[in-house]
Amino acid sequence: MTSYDFNSDKVTIKSHLQYGNNKLVSEMVPFGEVSHEEKQRFMMDNPFYFKIYFDETRKLYLTLSSPPRPGSTEEDFHYVNYNTIHVTIFDKELNQLARITLPKKDIYNVGFSFVFSEGLWISYNSKNQDDESYIKGDLIRFNVID
Repeated sequence: MTSYDFNSDKVTIKSHLQYGNNKLVSEMVPFGEVSHEEKQRFMMDNPFYFKIYFDETRKLYLTLSSPPRPGSTEEDFHYVNYNTIHVTIFDKELNQLARITLPKKDIYNVGFSFVFSEGLWISYNSKNQDDESYIKGDLIRFNVID
């Protein structure tokens, strides 16, 4: 459930996704002015959701996320430093089927990813691109067994 309070300029997000023992992913997402400490605490204590895709070929929803990172510094929260990437797979009724952790750490730029007939393609981040003629990444294929 997601709601927006116009008076306080805050978004409330409740999710059925679970990280550790916390069923409530985030009670209040701060918008507007927040202190450096509030921003840091929020980023360390909450998962980060990058993308949600609908895979038309296999009729699946895919989310790309990173788990909370307690003890991290602000510099750790740039996209190239999200070293653990989860792909959560849902059926078309949004029942969670699986969550996989991509085996490579500190390598992806999930901002440049897309779904097509072959699967989910995710680009490597800039520090892992070594040829200006090509954009390198990984293709993750999903086999749906009825």
